[in-house]
Amino acid sequence: FTSKEDALRHWVLTAMFALRNRLTDNVSDYTQSDQMTLISRVGKGALGGKGRGFRLLHNLMETFELQHVLPEVDIKVPQCLILATDVFDRFMESNDLLQPVLRAQSDAQIEALFEVATLPADAMEALRQYAERTQAIPLAVRSSSLFEDAFQQPFAGVYKSYMLHNSAPTVQERVATLASAVKSVFASTFTAEARSYAEASQLSIANEKMAVIIQAIAGKHHGNGVFAPSIAGVANAVDFYPRPHTTSDDGCASIAPGFGSSVVDGAPAMTWSLGDPEHTVGEPANFMVLRLPDVWGVSRGGAMVADSNLEKHPPSELSSLGLLHTVPPHIKAPVVEVQTHDVHGEKVVFTRRSKPAKAAEPMAKEQLTEMPMAQVVRGDLFPFSQVLSFFLQLGTAALSCPVELEFAVNLRKGEKERHELNILQIRPMSTLIPDAKSTKALRFSYLPTEQHAVATSRQALGHGRFSNLTDIVYVPPESFSADTADAIAREISAINDDLKKQGRKYVLVGPGRWGTADRKRGIPVDWSQIDGSSFIIESSVPNTASVPPSQGAHFFQNIMSFGLGYMTVDTRPATEEKDVLDYKWLDEQPKVSHGNLQLVKHVQLPEELEIVCDGLSRRGVIMKPGKPFATYVDAIDAMMKLTVESGGA
Repeated sequence: FTSKEDALRHWVLTAMFALRNRLTDNVSDYTQSDQMTLISRVGKGALGGKGRGFRLLHNLMETFELQHVLPEVDIKVPQCLILATDVFDRFMESNDLLQPVLRAQSDAQIEALFEVATLPADAMEALRQYAERTQAIPLAVRSSSLFEDAFQQPFAGVYKSYMLHNSAPTVQERVATLASAVKSVFASTFTAEARSYAEASQLSIANEKMAVIIQAIAGKHHGNGVFAPSIAGVANAVDFYPRPHTTSDDGCASIAPGFGSSVVDGAPAMTWSLGDPEHTVGEPANFMVLRLPDVWGVSRGGAMVADSNLEKHPPSELSSLGLLHTVPPHIKAPVVEVQTHDVHGEKVVFTRRSKPAKAAEPMAKEQLTEMPMAQVVRGDLFPFSQVLSFFLQLGTAALSCPVELEFAVNLRKGEKERHELNILQIRPMSTLIPDAKSTKALRFSYLPTEQHAVATSRQALGHGRFSNLTDIVYVPPESFSADTADAIAREISAINDDLKKQGRKYVLVGPGRWGTADRKRGIPVDWSQIDGSSFIIESSVPNTASVPPSQGAHFFQNIMSFGLGYMTVDTRPATEEKDVLDYKWLDEQPKVSHGNLQLVKHVQLPEELEIVCDGLSRRGVIMKPGKPFATYVDAIDAMMKLTVESGGA
């Protein structure tokens, strides 16, 4: 602010509008909104999955006054305009679109039908008002359907979202682009992918309704016509790949420079446990930015850019584009403790970190310096991981289930500016929704015996069902020794190459650590020799003490990055609670020949294996054919829980 008077005026206005928003029970109608309205709506009906999430996030921000809880960073939830599902209904009815759309033979035909249709008059007026307020501010037009981010069967990522330069010189042109983007989002309700997903989820696409969210993009201008956040990503309340010194409840996060759509889509990213921000895993392969026009409305990406069409850059170009350039504090700030309250009224303390930071190099005043992402993660600018962890806990309490967040960070470019953390979306973690068909009955503690299971583990990583696996490549314990370890690695590599050529993923089983250099403790393969595997088991080495699992090693990084399943199976006789690994059963199965290989065996089963992991209890099981998980694990587990709850023995 240029003066104390300006700062005071801003504070009074902000406080006044915040009070007004707290007193408003419902989302404001667009006709009564202004530039300070948090959420405004057009039409009646539902706000859709993302819209409900936005309302929850704004309510949490206002209730707990979180905007300025930290001195170094502004925490924000973007303001937005929502076209409610009633607008979609009226659009479909007034243009008589339902039957032509259902008869359409391709997505292109559906898109063409929607493009020539007309939006309702109130929606067009709301778009006009919004365009007048937001000239030259890049916008996002996002889907928010009834099914999307829902509790029963989330449709996250199925529907289209678009980014708009919003830089045309006239309101009419900007409104036309906004309207075109809205109609394209509407059209994505009926694409082949959406219909297929609905059918697989046992839902009728005819019952789907689409709301649309319009908001300013949480990003900054970085020069060279590039607009993007500094960092964006996803945080999860439950970590399915905890390290030995962290827990699943610590949560985890994944980030990349620029827009986070690549992270959401599962592309390589930097990942870490929120309980241990000092140690990160992985690096982004690419990052994505929005290229703004050099002159009014002219850009190689067009005025309307789908998330999948953002401009992609390799990491080598990150420095030249300046996304991570910032002005760090030239004197290291002390530990920051700021109190707020959680949903139960208990005080919560944000602390910069639980152990001393690594020393930062001295910075010249007002000097823009590139800040590596790992330093942002560990908290050199602000307590990043602690803030994400707090929001995850708050969201989990509010929704009564573990949640995931999408977020974007804008690093400050001047000493008097503040960093920004934008919370963009909150939704239930789909992999932990009890009633979701794809994850039904995946919470369990009971482990069966070798009568019903090929393998069981109390140290499993990953969550869910690992499907389409009929091949098991294993090393019999009697084949393993320090003298045979190198030969075993070569044979595994040969089988791996054969299966990759056939497009077949497999379960890999062997004693000790995979990838170790100590041949007495495991098999010295490198990742390229086993990269066709989809599920990896490390078992006890015969006649030795326990071998530490691969967690923390490079192999663990690959397991986590590729979302593979993993088990440590401890079958040592002295172990109180032994796991199961039935090598005898494996030996009895028909083998696939691979030339003159002698030390490694390959079993190919006629039916798919049933492999299930519970990422919270850390239990994992591979069932034997004809011994279904539902009967021999889930049902028994449920009865045991009922017995405990009823106070039985």
